[in-house]
Amino acid sequence: MFVLLTFLSGTLEARTKEKVGSAHPTDGWYAGVKGSTLFGMSTFTSFGADKTRVGWSSALFGGYRFNALLSVEAFLKNGQLDLAVRKNDVNADYWLGSESVRYFAPVIDAEGWDYSNLTSNVEFSSFGLQGNVNLLSLFSPDASRMRVELAPAISAVRTKAAIATIDMKKTVINGEAQWHLGWGAELQACYRLSRHLEMSLYGSFTHLAGNRYDGIPEHIYGSNLLGEGGVKMTWVFGNAVSKNERKTNNE
Repeated sequence: MFVLLTFLSGTLEARTKEKVGSAHPTDGWYAGVKGSTLFGMSTFTSFGADKTRVGWSSALFGGYRFNALLSVEAFLKNGQLDLAVRKNDVNADYWLGSESVRYFAPVIDAEGWDYSNLTSNVEFSSFGLQGNVNLLSLFSPDASRMRVELAPAISAVRTKAAIATIDMKKTVINGEAQWHLGWGAELQACYRLSRHLEMSLYGSFTHLAGNRYDGIPEHIYGSNLLGEGGVKMTWVFGNAVSKNERKTNNE
């Protein structure tokens, strides 16, 4: 994936070079922070039968912009979200045993809980890489304050779920931490506020391979997704100068 992006960047580099008249650096190193709302869909979902539960995530990131078309960045992220039973499963009378096994009815003389009275509290952290492709540069090679970027990403994601009852707010199962391979994409709209400061609005999804990250046995639903929407603030390093400044220096 990233090899393809690099090839695309090299092919179009002549078209995406920054013009001399721009005072805003497009190439070079950058770093920033981001924060977002977080939603999840696994066996349980953020859009539960009783209400929608909004989680959060935050991240540090840094990368290198090769030209107006392409940049590559690394990120470190963490967050938390709550999931509950889906609307379609409310009347199914599913029962979760203390050994994390799903039953279709309460088991006599065994500890367990009604699905409809459970929530899964999931903590997660991840690190990974993503490549940002500026779609606007495919139509105009001129450097601009505005970018719209599509960013495929791959990551290692650590999750840990704790199952609790809704009515008593009591944790009944503390799940073990597990690792997942995560892959997905981000779409972001970026605007350069000043010479070095940039703000972006973004939305993304990440699919997690492996077991259900909510700690609930897999059943019917194949989704194992995280979705985000939030704001990024980026500091762009570099010392680009304007056309007039270059002319003055040359004189």
